[in-house]
Amino acid sequence: MVFKAKSVDEYFLAQDLSLIEETMSKSKIVLEEIISKIKPGKKESEILALTKEIYLDHGIHRSWHNPYIRFGANTLLTYADKAIEDLTLKEEDIAFVDIGPIFGDIEGDLGRTICFGENKLHKNIIEASESLFEEGLKFFKEKNPTGIEMQKYIELSANKMGYQFILKSCGHLLGLFSHGACWNKGIAEYDSKMQAGVWILEIHIVDPKNRIGAFYENLLC
Repeated sequence: MVFKAKSVDEYFLAQDLSLIEETMSKSKIVLEEIISKIKPGKKESEILALTKEIYLDHGIHRSWHNPYIRFGANTLLTYADKAIEDLTLKEEDIAFVDIGPIFGDIEGDLGRTICFGENKLHKNIIEASESLFEEGLKFFKEKNPTGIEMQKYIELSANKMGYQFILKSCGHLLGLFSHGACWNKGIAEYDSKMQAGVWILEIHIVDPKNRIGAFYENLLC
């Protein structure tokens, strides 16, 4: 089912926000289960295969984007980049998972980065990605920004932390299969005030010098 609305305001009013929250809660369970399978010695392709099995175990037969499993230097890659090499996770390494399962007709979308070992650079960039999300959430609640203002805020905040923000858009609509609905250009081009409960804030920062990145995303609510 694809919900067609003439505007984002109309789209927002038609959403069941409690159902979106429930879908995100289910997605979190799936994400944590996938993360629990990531171990040194595993290849990205192995975790991707396990992810597909986990999807089926949870009754997920559709997703609005394929799951992304990135290890090591591949954490520099965005969703638009194809990995050249199927990397194996090292004993001291960094990895992230990005999933977009659909439960019923409602999209879920979550991502998180983890590390193995005691590499301080890995721990710092993970902490920065999560802190940047929290700063964005605070900015959203206190300043009631437009999408364009949110994009600029996230980019500047990432730079202040010493990292590069590499996504063209820091998020998108979520809800009743929203990627077939009224607005699919993302936050970066949205010139109106954003509504709570239907926008995903997506963080992907990188440290090119040390060839690592961190990814984190969740719902703005």
